[in-house]
Amino acid sequence: MPGAAVRERAWLIAIVVPCCVGLAFAANAHALLVLALLACAILAIPLLVRRQRLDLFAPWNYLCYFVLLNVLARSILIDLDLTGGNVNLDDIFYLGKGPGFLVASMGVMLLGFAFLTFGYLLAPHRPHVLHWHLLRAPIDRRRLDLTLILMLLTSAAAFVAFVYVTFDGVADFAWRLLSSHRGLSDDLTEYRGYGYLRLLAGLSTIVIYLTYLQLRTERRRRARYRLALLVAVLISTAMAFYSQSRAALIFPFLNLLFMKYYLDGRRFPWRVFTVFLPLVVALFIITSSLRAGAGVDLTQRVTPMTIVAPIILTNGGIDASKTGHIIDYVDDTQDYKLGQTLVQFLWAAVPRELWVNKPPNLDTFVGEKIYGAETFGAAAVPAGFFGEMYLNFWYAGIVVGALLLGLIVRRIDNLLAGNLHSAVFIMCYVVLLQSIGMSVLASGVSSTIIGVLTAGVPLLLVLRFITRGPAAPRAE
Repeated sequence: MPGAAVRERAWLIAIVVPCCVGLAFAANAHALLVLALLACAILAIPLLVRRQRLDLFAPWNYLCYFVLLNVLARSILIDLDLTGGNVNLDDIFYLGKGPGFLVASMGVMLLGFAFLTFGYLLAPHRPHVLHWHLLRAPIDRRRLDLTLILMLLTSAAAFVAFVYVTFDGVADFAWRLLSSHRGLSDDLTEYRGYGYLRLLAGLSTIVIYLTYLQLRTERRRRARYRLALLVAVLISTAMAFYSQSRAALIFPFLNLLFMKYYLDGRRFPWRVFTVFLPLVVALFIITSSLRAGAGVDLTQRVTPMTIVAPIILTNGGIDASKTGHIIDYVDDTQDYKLGQTLVQFLWAAVPRELWVNKPPNLDTFVGEKIYGAETFGAAAVPAGFFGEMYLNFWYAGIVVGALLLGLIVRRIDNLLAGNLHSAVFIMCYVVLLQSIGMSVLASGVSSTIIGVLTAGVPLLLVLRFITRGPAAPRAE
């Protein structure tokens, strides 16, 4: 056996054995935390047995970071009662059920994570090189400049139109009302999400990525690209703030960080990180404080727990309690969807103005049927992957779905390994592929597909338009 393999297995034993002994002693008193630790330990197995260079933002690693935040950190705060009195756990997680309910739900999550890891390890690590013209062809600067101008004008016009159709009056100029949910309704047939306006306004984020990539590869016309980048950031930030989308506010900055990491040869940009991290955190906290019910109140004494607890202690993302409530609902009603939620993306593009009785999406269904939501547009609850799979196909759905998702994440990992030399692929990976595993776990299948399509179709069309001529020689 090669020496490297021996060392890897020795490290694996040295870490796993003490953890198992410690968990055995703690299991009785802190079962929730123990199960969360076991889930994270299982997800860490591919990292411990890897033979490739550590990639901080590979799809599996990115997924693991999200699980650490949504599963482990959340379980620590709940199980060790570190909420600081800022969050009512029963209103958010238990809904009248005891702590044992959450432990059982975490057990189901553990099952899903185990098969997810097995599916990832089942497929071999085999870099796959794409020979697409879009990834290597030179960019036509005139077409690029024209495209950037058109996208900026379109996104700006869409933002103005979105404000116009959702503006409720002069009261919106109040500080706390500047950032709030838009298009709310108590009647589903009257609810308007204005998805196409949001999509067009989102073109500004594509401008952000294209101009940053151009600044990294182009030595001329840098002033105009810097200006385009600045305008795009302003439009994107204004839209995210006005529509109360914390993800849209933060992820463009994070994606630029990820792009820089790969374009710099997978060197972590510590200087940029230390500068932008406080800014991103501040934007997140300010936006959260403006959201009704977010639990962040900057008018009161601010402590680390008053900020952290309301952000982490939610039923968003990968949540055990949400999975448990969905299981209980299905067991009580036998309302199995048999794959219906997996294909909702097929009719999601039809505006409700044209199809008034369009079925609600899965997030709205969960919010209404399980959490008793009555206001559409503000109370949707993403089901999460394991909950969605159970809603469709019982425990078999969790097992088979987790295996398939693991295989998909490995496939993305192989694509990344085979195309690190292409700057255009790096952009496409960061924007479209990197977060697929995390998004499916946190939201569900159709919502992830919709997210990839709404970002991917415009991006690929733009790349198709601005690239021409013979493929550029492959970089060594």
